[in-house]
Order: sequence, then structure tokens, then C-alpha cells
Amino acid sequence: MKVVGYVTDRDLAYLMDRALCLVFPSWTEGFGLPIVEAMAHGCPVVSSDRASMPEVCGDAALMAPPDDPAAWVRHVRALAKSPDLRQDLVGRGHERARLFSWANTAAGYVELMREPKTRSPLYSVGDRPLPNIAVVVATLGRPAILTAMLNHLLETQTVKPTAVIVSCVLHEDAGNTANLPGVRVVTGRPGLTAQRNAALAALPTGIDVVVFFDDDFVADANWLTAAARTFRDEPQVVAFTGRVLADGVKGEAKGGPGLSFDDAVRILGAVDRPAPRSHIEPYSPYGCNMAFRLSAIGDLRFDERLERRPLS
Repeated sequence: MKVVGYVTDRDLAYLMDRALCLVFPSWTEGFGLPIVEAMAHGCPVVSSDRASMPEVCGDAALMAPPDDPAAWVRHVRALAKSPDLRQDLVGRGHERARLFSWANTAAGYVELMREPKTRSPLYSVGDRPLPNIAVVVATLGRPAILTAMLNHLLETQTVKPTAVIVSCVLHEDAGNTANLPGVRVVTGRPGLTAQRNAALAALPTGIDVVVFFDDDFVADANWLTAAARTFRDEPQVVAFTGRVLADGVKGEAKGGPGLSFDDAVRILGAVDRPAPRSHIEPYSPYGCNMAFRLSAIGDLRFDERLERRPLS
């Protein structure tokens, strides 16, 4: 590696014309002009997926979290090994760079000053693909409940998970769920934390978000959609949980029967969809049903000293 320090615009153009790619691992940018400069020079871009960069890049760059070095290495190696991938990004970059010009920027400001109440953004985060989600369910000795839960989840979610990992002690704990599409069953030591860690070790490549559900949790049909959109559109969010409508454990603690699966489905169906709720920050999402950005987890795992007892 050679650190060249400051270079003139002419030298910068020379370097971009001959570079394998531009690597732009910034945490935050108001715009990210080097991205467009590289695209205009036919230099493929590997960019951070934070702040304004995804909007500037569109589908013309390889994206990676700034805190995931392995992802950056994979992208650079892929470009070095695949001339076709590199040429595809060069073509996409040329098309993307044409969307930006100083004249269009100035015209947009003039229009905004003339009509401050009208706003027509040129780029939309909604155009970007949703992240790949894996659902993890730790279970023990409740195959019927687990099967009902996963059947309902896969049938009703408006965004389908890329993968579902069922972590159990014995294969019979999983019931018939191994036959469901996208479901993988793993076995290991008992205990919630140990079983969640076993599931994390079994995640397939390409997963962006991991969601942990209890084996009797009945999710709103838009739970995974909300998770996917939140992690796509709000890069500062690394984890969240939802709002519990009813909890059968409270009924059981008072000597009651708790909630049946049909009760839970009925309660969800009777709830009017509320207006979007604002986030509560900072707020620990740790609990039974929660979602995490996988790049934020990294090599972290659940502390197995916290849970020595098997699931019940």
C-alpha cells in the first residue's frame, strides 16, 4: 500500500481511470462526490451503506457496512476475479453519473425557493432492495406449538424470510417444521442462549438481519416488513423490538389458562392498524422477540452463563 496524500484533480482523474475500484468506507456523508466522480471515470465503486451513500449509488455500486471489514474484502476480491462484474458496474456507474449535474442541482434549489411547499425527491430509499432476513426460533419439547407458529408465520408475513433456523436439542422437538420451505433444523446443547448461539453459527451467507422469535410467538403480518424497511432506511438503527398486544404468561402466572394459539390469532385480527409509532431511544431490545442488524452483531454471542436451564 502506498499513501499518496493530496493529489491534484488531474492526478485524481488519472488514478480513477486506472484503479480496480474506489473503496469509500465512510460512516456519514452529506452527498459523497467521490462516488459520482469515480462512476464518471469508469471506476467501479464499493461504498458504505450508511447516510446518503445508498441514495447516490443506487444499484451501480457494491455496498457494505463500514464496520464489516470482511464484506469489503469480499467485494474487492470479487471485482479482481470477475472482469464481467467489473464491466457491469462500470456501465451502471456511467448511467448513474448522468443523473447528477450542477445545472440540475441549481435548478432544484431555484424550484424549492420558488415553491418551498413542493418537494419531489430525485431518489428514494424505497427503490433499494430490502435486506435478507433470517428468523431464529429456539425450542424444546413443544413440536405442535412450534409447527403452528411457523406455519402461520410463513403463510402470513408480507415479507418472507430468506431463511428460518429452528434450534433445538432433539430433532423431534422440531416436529414437521423441517419440511417447511426455507427451514433448517439444528441441534445442540439445551438453554436459550446456547440454542440461539447455535442458530447464529448456522446462518447462511448473505443474511443482513437476524430476528429472534419465541416458539409460541404470533407475529403481526407486517412484523418482518417493518424490520426490513427499518434496517434499510435507517442506518443508525442496529436493533429493535416491537409492541406486545397480549402475553399468555401473565394469565398463567395468575392461575389462568394463558393464551391459546387461536386466541393470539384472533387478537391480532381484531386490532386496528395503528399509525406509525415513533421510536423510543435509547431502548434495549433484548427479550423474547427482537431484530438485529447482523453487521452490528459481528462476533458477539449470547452469554451462555446467563442461562443454564433448558427452555420450558
